[in-house]
Amino acid sequence: MTVFYDNVKVEKYVIMPNHIHFILSVTDSTSGPPGRSVPTNNAISNFVGTFKRFCNKKYGWQARSNDHIIRGQHDYRKIWKYIDENPVRWTCDKFYVED
Repeated sequence: MTVFYDNVKVEKYVIMPNHIHFILSVTDSTSGPPGRSVPTNNAISNFVGTFKRFCNKKYGWQARSNDHIIRGQHDYRKIWKYIDENPVRWTCDKFYVED
C-alpha cells in the first residue's frame, strides 16, 4: 500500500449516507509523496482535496466541505461529540429519506 500522507492521521470519523465527518491531525512539519515534501499548512488541504476528488468520482458526494481548525481541548471534545452523535441526528436531516 502506498501512503502519500504518512504524517496526516484520521483520528475520528463517521460516514453518513451523503457526507462524512472526520478529525485530522498532522504529526510533523512536512507531508507528501516520498521525496516531495509539502509544508504542514498545505498538508491538510492536499489530503482533503485528494479525498474529495476520490469521493466525487466514486460516490458522487462530498461536493463541498466545511473545514474547521480545532483550537484547544474544549473545541476538540465538542467536535468529537458532534461526530459521535451525528448518526443519531440523521433522521432529522433535510436529505433523510426513509427506506
